[in-house]
Amino acid sequence: MGKDIRYFQQRLGGTRVLLVEDEDISRRVVSEILRCVGIEVVTATNGREGVEAESRERFDAVLMDVVMPELNGYDATRQIRRKSERAGLPILAMTAYVGDDDRRLMREAGMDDLIAKPVDMDTMLEALDRWIGLG
Repeated sequence: MGKDIRYFQQRLGGTRVLLVEDEDISRRVVSEILRCVGIEVVTATNGREGVEAESRERFDAVLMDVVMPELNGYDATRQIRRKSERAGLPILAMTAYVGDDDRRLMREAGMDDLIAKPVDMDTMLEALDRWIGLG
C-alpha cells in the first residue's frame, strides 16, 4: 500500500459510503477493504436499490458500478443528481470500461471520478480520500 493504512483510517474513519455493485465477490471485497479503514458501508445490488438507499439515508460518497441489472450506474447517478440536496454528493464510478467514450458517458451522467476494475485498494482509498477525506 502506498500510504499507511493508519493514514486512511484517520482520514476516512467514521465516514459512510454506499456501495452499489451487482457482483457478490466484488461487493464483499470492496466492503471489507472499506471496513478495514473504519468506513461504514451500506450495499445495494443494483442501481434501483442504490437510488432507494440514497434517498433514505445520508452518505459521504457513493461507489457506483456502471453495468448492472434493473438500473445501470449511469441512470442511477442521473436520478440521484436530480435531487438538488444531493448535488455535491461524490459519486465514483467503478468499472472495467475505461475508454474515452466511457469516461464521457460517466461525466455526462454526473459521476465525479473513476475507479478501474479490478479494484486496486490504494487507488480506491486515494480516490475516496480526495473526495471525502476528513483528516
